[in-house]
Amino acid sequence: MTPDARRRRTLGIGLALTSAASFGVLPVLTKVVYEDGAEPIGVLAVRFALAAAVLLVLARVRHEPLPRGAALAALTALGALGYVGMSLFYFFALEQISAGLAALLLYFYPALVVVLGAVLLRERPRTAALVCVALATAGTVLTIGPLGGGQVVGVLLGLGSALVYATYILLSSRVHGVGSFATAAVVLTSGSVVLGLLALKFRINPEPKPATAPSTVPIAQDFAHEPCQR
Repeated sequence: MTPDARRRRTLGIGLALTSAASFGVLPVLTKVVYEDGAEPIGVLAVRFALAAAVLLVLARVRHEPLPRGAALAALTALGALGYVGMSLFYFFALEQISAGLAALLLYFYPALVVVLGAVLLRERPRTAALVCVALATAGTVLTIGPLGGGQVVGVLLGLGSALVYATYILLSSRVHGVGSFATAAVVLTSGSVVLGLLALKFRINPEPKPATAPSTVPIAQDFAHEPCQR
């Protein structure tokens, strides 16, 4: 391996670890703002708008042109429907179930990508991939465990987020010739527009409201509990 290839590999691993850590912290921070009275659509509208602004700047700095024509239409639809749909399912799930369970359900999406790729795109998965799908399915079932109270709705929302995200991954892989920063900028910009309109329609204030009573379960403890203990 050449020094340049080694540096690129190290950078790639570092970015992947940073991404995983960020996704791991996301549901915990979301629970925190929910405790202060924030609502999913308002939180997502602010999150998408800030991310879109940053990525538009980064795309410009990296001299990545924004897509046009069919690519622009496809990415706009993927952001407005796919990414927004996944995020809404996920953030509403966080209102019903623990942060840990919601995160684990979302990360069922790689198995769903394999299944949907085989069913919809006629992609023949390798034996190793099928074994991984079986293990992931069994692990997800064990993770969910016995359900009680309002957990059923939360689990369905969490699985819905994984299904929508898997579909988004498959469809976005068909869009070619657009830089990564430009792609993310268009997806998040269209998503921020949709979420902003939803926030206006439902008169949602993105600013957290003071909670009526302090939480009886600390966020870290909520994250650590097993699903069946909630």
